[in-house]
Amino acid sequence: MASPQCFSILTHHALPLGAWQNTAGYCLCSHTITQCAATNTDTTRRQPCGHSIHTIHTPHQIEMTHLLSKALIVLATAAGLASCADMKEDLPPCPQGLDIHFKYNYNLQRADMFTDHVGAVSVYLFDINGHYLEQRTVQNTAAAQPLKSKDFCVHFDIAPGTYQYQAVAFQRSYAECQATAGARFKVSAPQSASDNLQTLRITLPAKPISGVADTMMVDNAALPLDTLWVGQSARPVTVRYNDKLATQADTCSLVRDTKQINITLRDLDNPAALDVNDFTFTITDRNAAVDGYNTVDERTTLRYTPYATWNTTDPINTASVTTYPNTNNTQAPGRMAHADFMTSRIIYHSGADAAHNAQLVIYNKRTQQNVVRIDLADFLQRLRSSAERNYTAQEFLDRGYDYRLSFYLKGGSWSYASIEIGVLSWAVRIQNEDI
Repeated sequence: MASPQCFSILTHHALPLGAWQNTAGYCLCSHTITQCAATNTDTTRRQPCGHSIHTIHTPHQIEMTHLLSKALIVLATAAGLASCADMKEDLPPCPQGLDIHFKYNYNLQRADMFTDHVGAVSVYLFDINGHYLEQRTVQNTAAAQPLKSKDFCVHFDIAPGTYQYQAVAFQRSYAECQATAGARFKVSAPQSASDNLQTLRITLPAKPISGVADTMMVDNAALPLDTLWVGQSARPVTVRYNDKLATQADTCSLVRDTKQINITLRDLDNPAALDVNDFTFTITDRNAAVDGYNTVDERTTLRYTPYATWNTTDPINTASVTTYPNTNNTQAPGRMAHADFMTSRIIYHSGADAAHNAQLVIYNKRTQQNVVRIDLADFLQRLRSSAERNYTAQEFLDRGYDYRLSFYLKGGSWSYASIEIGVLSWAVRIQNEDI
């Protein structure tokens, strides 16, 4: 059987062996138009050819065939169609196999930001039974940035069959990530035919904490985590070859796992004395690893600390001054303490499992008291507006990635909090019901 062909129109070629012939001078094959050499004048006599062909008997049919031939040739020229089976041997063969395209529109913007955000992607291909076959990695470099092309895809030259795949993406190449100090995701990828869909694993390294048996510390070295996306085939993809289709295309939807969380403290009692160095900020969560299905391994508890902390002070006697009443009922310039975190994927649990949710704790070293202790996953999902209520709590957390929480302290604890997310134009205020 001939190799798969791209759709094409051929003209002025010798009659293929075994073609049906007729005195009209043309034979119409399934994907070619080939000018034929008539061998006799009997319009009813035909000789076998190997390609399907319609015999032309009447002058009217002959004329219509000429017109159709010319129209198709003009169409082919205008569209720039080229034949993979042309007699010119310098043309490349038609692509065949599987093209995997990508999108990152699983966000609150509902916009595809793949070309702007993702800088490297690795795809792992498996057969229908989940056995590992091969891997492709493509990344942007200073010399070339293929992922910024709207037509970017990862191609697998494979035989007809049914396949599955998993994908891991970062904002830069994996080698660059690993060469940077701090906590870097480690990808344990399938390597051989004995590996399967359960082999792929992305782990955030952590260190033991002295005196704490069940929690590990993420040592960020004062640097943010790398941005991580995970994706997989939504369903098995079947690759078929026929006369008009040589390559099957599929689109992989990526989910961003890493979260940026900014914390701001304001003191309503004594705003001028607030100092970030008087506090420790921690997030604990059970999200040390994810697999190729983006399922979180919750067996290990991680402790995250901020990769950056700082103070800011509002200017005095300017239009932009922000003041808060102090205990003497006068006005004082507002001083704010800030902390920036990055974490891996946050999972929302409800009901009896809510105790497994991420916890944010802010501890005052002077008073030796917690000023904030909250269920972080529940706090963040409360930001859902009426428009986002169509999302489950988990989908909202997965779509969002840039959260901002402000806590207003009074009497040694937080009185109320304001939650925002970068792409939304509103905030949610939450009162502390425990005070």
